[in-house]
Amino acid sequence: MKEVIVKTQKELDKIKKDFDGIIYLEGGTQHNPLVLTSKFEYAYVVARGQAVLYMQGDSQVNEVVNLHTIVGSIISTMSHQMGFLL
Repeated sequence: MKEVIVKTQKELDKIKKDFDGIIYLEGGTQHNPLVLTSKFEYAYVVARGQAVLYMQGDSQVNEVVNLHTIVGSIISTMSHQMGFLL
């Protein structure tokens, strides 16, 4: 199975939406997060480490591993599901 490690928006933008494999999201900063705008239909997407994400549209992360920061549309959903306020 193919694996791609993404540390920059440019690397993320190069991945085709029909990529079949694992995408590891590790990049982004609070002032310049990785922006996911749509779902990778056949990929398994993992956010991990110091990744900072902003998720829009139908974008999806399948697994979160030791992630320190998530920003954007997902944060209100996660805080609600986990029962805490940010």
